[in-house]
Amino acid sequence: ERSIVDYVTGVQSENETALALTSRGVPHLLYTDAAEPGYLKYAASTEVREEAAASVSGEVMYPSIVTDSSRNPYIAYYNYYTSGGRPTGDLMLASDTGAGWSTLGIDTSGDTGLHPDLAIDENDDLYISYYYASDGTYSYNHLKYASNCSGSWVTDTVDGMGTGWHAVGEYSAIAVDA
Repeated sequence: ERSIVDYVTGVQSENETALALTSRGVPHLLYTDAAEPGYLKYAASTEVREEAAASVSGEVMYPSIVTDSSRNPYIAYYNYYTSGGRPTGDLMLASDTGAGWSTLGIDTSGDTGLHPDLAIDENDDLYISYYYASDGTYSYNHLKYASNCSGSWVTDTVDGMGTGWHAVGEYSAIAVDA
C-alpha cells in the first residue's frame, strides 16, 4: 500500500483537520501544513487509485470528510469570503469521483454553511448539518440540514429559533443509520 498526498490548491485554510475511514479502514485525511500556509491538503493510503492535483477555490473553513462505497472522498466546508465589507460564506461540497476534483455550492443564501458535519448512507447519499448565520451580523441564526437523497440537493431549517447571540445549532453533528 502506498500513501498519496494532494494539494487542494487555491485554498486558504488555517489549522483545519478532518479524517474519514473507508469500510475497509483506509484513512482519508484533510489537514494543513504550517510550512505551506494557505493550502488544504488531502492524503489517502490506497492501492487502487492515483490522485491528480486537486483544485478547490476559496477560503476553506471547518471541513468535514466522508468516503463513498467506491472510496471516493467528499468534503463539506464553509467557503469564507467578504462581500460589501462584511464577512460571509457558503456551504460547499468538493468531491473527487475519479475525474478530478469538482465543487458544488449546496447553500449559498446568506452567511451559511458554518461548522458543517457530513454523513453518508449505504446508498452513497450525503447528509450535511450546518449553521446559518444570516447576514453576517448573527442577528438570526439557524440549524440547517441538506441532503441529496432525493436525487438533487434539498436544504431545510431544522431549528430557526436563534436570535442575537443565542446560537442555535452552531456546532452540530449528524449520523445516519446503516
